[in-house]
Amino acid sequence: MSKDDKFKDSVTQARMNGALTNLDKGFEEMEKLTTTKDKTHLDITLLNTKLTHLRWIASKILPQYNDKVVNEHKGGVAYTIGWDTKASKDPILTEDTDGSTHTT
Repeated sequence: MSKDDKFKDSVTQARMNGALTNLDKGFEEMEKLTTTKDKTHLDITLLNTKLTHLRWIASKILPQYNDKVVNEHKGGVAYTIGWDTKASKDPILTEDTDGSTHTT
């Protein structure tokens, strides 16, 4: 499969279509259960587990259902931490400066 790109693309598309079809079937089962009068706690729990599993599969196959948070640092931030030489000569500051040269 790794050598044939066309076949790889068709398999990927088939997996994506299958995941969407399974989500649609799960949604239909949920609608059917909401209209059922004799539903039990077991029915609701089983459907919830099934839908959770279908959403998990969809998050692995479909990019729009991916739940990963991408946090990329683009750079451009420089930190300089030091002491102001004027403030270090006088132990008691008389001006309104804090003596720190910390910049972001």
